[in-house]
Amino acid sequence: MKKIIITFCAAVTLTACTQNTRTIATPVKQNQKAIKSFTQWCQERFILPEETKHTVEVLLEEAGTQNCEKANRKLSNLIELSLWGDKKISDLAPLAS
Repeated sequence: MKKIIITFCAAVTLTACTQNTRTIATPVKQNQKAIKSFTQWCQERFILPEETKHTVEVLLEEAGTQNCEKANRKLSNLIELSLWGDKKISDLAPLAS
């Protein structure tokens, strides 16, 4: 598993930020196959739950591309990712890969 730093900031003020270093694991629901890479999350985003799909869309935006493989390469090299403002991410599973 990879340790990443995620910064969340309140939408009201950019000074109210918290920074956490966590090892993120992808939970696997019963009868659900494990997704191993962001490329897979991205390619399957149209059949994912809305919260998960939203996270994938935000990450594609952060990567600056809609190409799943290019986004995976770019995001995999990040050691810090700031998600603040109106991103409204509630499912962290796509961040695990």
